[in-house]
Amino acid sequence: MAYAFSPRGQSEYVAHVISIVKTLPNHLGRGVWWWGAEFTADQRMLSRNPWSYRSLFGERGNALPAVQTLCSAAAP
Repeated sequence: MAYAFSPRGQSEYVAHVISIVKTLPNHLGRGVWWWGAEFTADQRMLSRNPWSYRSLFGERGNALPAVQTLCSAAAP
C-alpha cells in the first residue's frame, strides 16, 4: 500500500485522490465525497483490519489532517 494507515497517510491519500479528480478532462471531476466521515473507530476491529477505520475524526472526535486537506481543495 502506498499510504500508511495513519492520519498523515490518510491525508496524503486524500490529496492524491483530489489531484486525480482535478485533472479529469472537461471538468468531469466534480468533487470528492467521503463515505462514513463521521464513523468512529472500533479499536478491536482496527487491530485486525486497518482498512476498517476510514473516519475523518480521531477517537476523541477531533478532526484528522485529511479534513484540512479536503477543505483546502474546496478553496478557490
